[in-house]
Parts: sequence; structure tokens; C-alpha cells
Amino acid sequence: MLRELAVQESFYPKGKKLELMLKEFFLNTKKDSCNAVICPHAGLIYSGKTAAKAITALKKRKVYIILCPNHTGIGEKISIYPEGKWINPLNEKKNKINSFLAEKLKEKLKIDFDELAHIGEHSIEVILPFLSYLNSDYEIVAIALAEYDYKKLAELGKILSELFNEKKFSLIASSDFTHFESEKKAKETDFKAIEFIKKLDSKGFHEFVTENNASICGFTGITVAIEFSKRIGLNKAELIEYTSSAAVTNDKNNVVAYAGIKFK
Repeated sequence: MLRELAVQESFYPKGKKLELMLKEFFLNTKKDSCNAVICPHAGLIYSGKTAAKAITALKKRKVYIILCPNHTGIGEKISIYPEGKWINPLNEKKNKINSFLAEKLKEKLKIDFDELAHIGEHSIEVILPFLSYLNSDYEIVAIALAEYDYKKLAELGKILSELFNEKKFSLIASSDFTHFESEKKAKETDFKAIEFIKKLDSKGFHEFVTENNASICGFTGITVAIEFSKRIGLNKAELIEYTSSAAVTNDKNNVVAYAGIKFK
């Protein structure tokens, strides 16, 4: 099974233009060896610099598990892409699905594979070129989440932490932060949410987002990432960068916000 590109020329350019854009994004990024990060997934002109900083902080591995929201509403609540390959936007290379971890997750969660949620979903596709810029040989496990129940998300974090002991991987929670608010309001909401992330308080974070109807689109994946990080012995999360679309558009009345966060 081959997952085709869905958002080329809308979220990012192709060919040499994409390579040059990535080269600029990765200037002055700082390497780290974190096992998990939160990384934005908007159009690259808006969130690319923050994404590059988040991915540079991530430990280089043979396998990356990427959690993303399900923007289309199609497919299962927890959608694990079956075996096969994904076309990578950077030079259209193909990234193989790590079938061992994908199969283990499916078995432990007692669910079926589902590719439908991934067909038109952009929030993993736009992260792949950042990974490929730094790592030419890796595999992925792609998980789209439309599951909002805290207990089930925490259980997924627990399962991932158990699998981490069997086969080491790096984890990425693909998420943008507040959508379509003023920059001031977005920052107020997001920094309250980020305080829960810094404390590795997955339940507090989940409750804050749901009770306040915060528009953090990948909050489900972030919840899982917090639980995973806590269970593998990490102690805290650090904000790498926070910015918004206003940095490009100059419109501070209606922004989408982005954060790169690393778990250490």
C-alpha cells in the first residue's frame, strides 16, 4: 500500500523550492536528544521554523511514531496506517511503515488497521520532509486520532511506553495551538495549556482543553505524548518556541498559534 501526497503545493512547495525552504528553516537550530516532541503542522511558511527547531531537538532514530489529529473526520477513532510506504514530500522518497510496531499497537489496542483517516490528512505529511532533511533512513508508524476519551488516550500512552522498551523510537505529537483568535487571546490560552504540559500533567492538560473548548487541534496526541513521556521516566517538558501566523501575515486579530515543545 502506498500513501500518496495530498497537500503538495498548498502546504508546501515541491522540488528545489522545498529543499531551499528547509535549508533556511534549519539555520541556527539546536540539536538535542529528546525522545518526544510536539511539532506544528501548518503551511510551512507559517510554522516551518518552529517545526525545524522541534525536529532538531528530537533524538535521531530508525523509527518515528507520529500522532496526529484527524481533521477530516473519516476513519476510525484510532487509525493506525497499515503496512506499506508513504511518499515523502522531500524529493518524493518513500518512507516505510514499521510493521512490527504497527502490528503490536493494533494487537494491544484490539483494533483493526485503517488507512482512510490518512488519505487526505496533512498533519503527518508536512512533518516528513523535516525528518528527511536530518535523517535519510528511517521508518514511521502513522496514527491519526479522533478518540477524545482521556482514559483511552492515557492507555495508548501506556502501551507506547511499553513498546518503547521493546524497540526504541522517537515520538512526535503533531499539533498546532489556538486557532482563529487574537494573538493576545491565543497566547493567554496556550500558555495556560503549556503549563500543564511542562508539568507532565496529562489529565490536567486534557481537562483544560476540553472544559475551555480550546482549539488546540492535536491535543489528543499531546495527551498521549505526555503520558508516554512520564512513563518512560522523563521529568519535564520545555518550550522551544512559541509563535503565530501573525509573524508572517502581520494580522494579530486572527491568528493560528504554533509551539515546539520537547520532553526531557
